[in-house]
Amino acid sequence: MKRKLSDLLRREFRFLARPLNLWSRLLLLVAAATIVTALYTTESGGFLWWRDEQFLSKTEFLKDLERIHILYQRHGYFDAELVSWEVAPSGDAVEVTLTVSEGEPTRVDTLAIEGLDLLNGEELTAEMRGRIPLQQDEVFNEPDLLTSRTLLENEFQNRGYVYATALLEYRIDKDERTASVTYSVDAGDQYYVGETRIEGYDPDDLDLIEGQLEFASGEVYDRQDILDSQRNLYELGLFRRVLIEPQLASVRGDTVDVLVSVAPAPTHVVRVGVGYGTEDRIRLRASWLDRNLLGIAVRPAAKLALEVL
Repeated sequence: MKRKLSDLLRREFRFLARPLNLWSRLLLLVAAATIVTALYTTESGGFLWWRDEQFLSKTEFLKDLERIHILYQRHGYFDAELVSWEVAPSGDAVEVTLTVSEGEPTRVDTLAIEGLDLLNGEELTAEMRGRIPLQQDEVFNEPDLLTSRTLLENEFQNRGYVYATALLEYRIDKDERTASVTYSVDAGDQYYVGETRIEGYDPDDLDLIEGQLEFASGEVYDRQDILDSQRNLYELGLFRRVLIEPQLASVRGDTVDVLVSVAPAPTHVVRVGVGYGTEDRIRLRASWLDRNLLGIAVRPAAKLALEVL
């Protein structure tokens, strides 16, 4: 049998086994918020007449109890235990209370990044180390562990190392509550932008498209320039799809070609709407938009509103 969760549903997290100071209170709040968003069991919600009713599923709730344990391990609390849980009926709702003993966290005592010698600069190397979320002496955190690997690869790809990969190795000592982490960056060769090919565009838009590109032939390939160029083209409002990607199959020597593929959005947009209000009764609205007036991405718009009392 499923019981409906109403506004009375309360999920309370109690943390035991260590004294609370201001800093640990902050950490606990973060942990609780992370748990709440990861659970399947959620509160009913809504606004005014609209309701989003949720039901308590025994199967999913029991899985939630397992998810809590796994979630704590991913965030460095390998000794965390679910001390108790209680589901108390309250009218047509239930109140759920979970009591968690976090235990002591596992901290990163060794963090090594191999392969940064290609950057040719101690200051740049230190800056890159500071950008990754996983830091030495901080609590081990699996999401930060994986995000740091991605950021390291991105940093090298922003400097022309198109095929850069970061290998990850880590060891957890549960008895000592320490983690040893090593990233090994295999940068590969550095590449430059070769030919840029543009597909799917209206011939009148070619100059406009080229003016939004942040990269040019002969420059060091920069992944961030690719992303910025894609955003620039989207922000014009002229295209419903934009894709810019290196043609890794067309690598010649130390150059890599880039393909810019676009799909135009409708040039003229006309919208008509009908509404009703208690004061002005019937409302008729119409709008017109030109996405590319005179071929220079100027977007004039006109709106007409008619109210019938």
